[in-house]
Amino acid sequence: MSNHRYPLIQILAILAGIFLSASVYANGNNPISRHIVVGIKGGYHVGIDQNYQDSDPGSALLGVFGAMQLSHSWRWELGYQHHDALVAEASGVSVQTKLIESALRYDWYWHKDASLYGRAGLAYWNMEKTAATSSVTQDITSWSPLLEVGLNYHLTPKLHLSAGYQYLDAIGQSKTGKYDSHAIVLGLNYRFGRQLALPPTRLPPTTNTHGVDTIEHQAPIESLSVTSKHTPKNDTFHIQFEHNSSFITPKDSAILQQVAEILRRHPQAQAELIGHADATGEDHYNLWLSERRAQRLINALVQLGVRHDKLTVKGLGESEPIASNDTAAGRAENRRVEIVISVFESQRDDNNNE
Repeated sequence: MSNHRYPLIQILAILAGIFLSASVYANGNNPISRHIVVGIKGGYHVGIDQNYQDSDPGSALLGVFGAMQLSHSWRWELGYQHHDALVAEASGVSVQTKLIESALRYDWYWHKDASLYGRAGLAYWNMEKTAATSSVTQDITSWSPLLEVGLNYHLTPKLHLSAGYQYLDAIGQSKTGKYDSHAIVLGLNYRFGRQLALPPTRLPPTTNTHGVDTIEHQAPIESLSVTSKHTPKNDTFHIQFEHNSSFITPKDSAILQQVAEILRRHPQAQAELIGHADATGEDHYNLWLSERRAQRLINALVQLGVRHDKLTVKGLGESEPIASNDTAAGRAENRRVEIVISVFESQRDDNNNE
């Protein structure tokens, strides 16, 4: 084996170690996303050399890759590609390339099962160039930027199909000549694991403007009075959403006005907004959508004069349905945000106990 190939193996080992370490970290410390993606890709690429006047040579490519999902839309990919030999018809020169790629990918979802994606990263390649009139092979390695754009579709919640255009810039060196690789690629990838729900956002304890301690209790009552004091209470409001939507309707705005009035009039009032989704689509998308719904309502309440530190948000995705997801009516009930208001009015006066 040529000495030029050892750096390629070393780079692959280093990147694989980083990938596995990051994967362990994600599974242990990152509640946003806990799954790994593996896949294969194939396609056809053309080598374009501005100094070559005849038709540009082309050949097939094959690749494998793994990815770690960083969020709903972002993931880091590490892969290997083998490009079959490009043979120049005029000169008989043959060029064969292998590469290791590392790239960040972003998916923009316009539908729960379809997205536009873009990838940007680096490729560490090994190129072997052989002349038709000589048995001597030139073996070189270096780096090139990698870009890719395309379409992604979810065949099933875990199996995804993609089609895109890949570009690699300036493969080669001055002594061997350089070419740009333009390729059409098809990919099939499978996601392992299941998205887990985020824990609730926790806020520090608060005191009222008179320095009176706030003591939490959890005793529910049927309704929330805006005039009584020294009594623990809580109340729940429900807001439902259309399929794959987080938009607030005029009817919802009226409910939010009522919630905002309660929170403004009660200094000790806290509200937890718990987002939910139905079971259509992927679980990690449903988790993101449930959080987005709850966050939309928080933004609306802040605009209505509610202090942000009185609000917490939690997304549960599809994990806690209140109706069957097998019917349209049941799915409509599950697409909701629960606004749980708790007022904790137990107070202690250091000078005079009431």
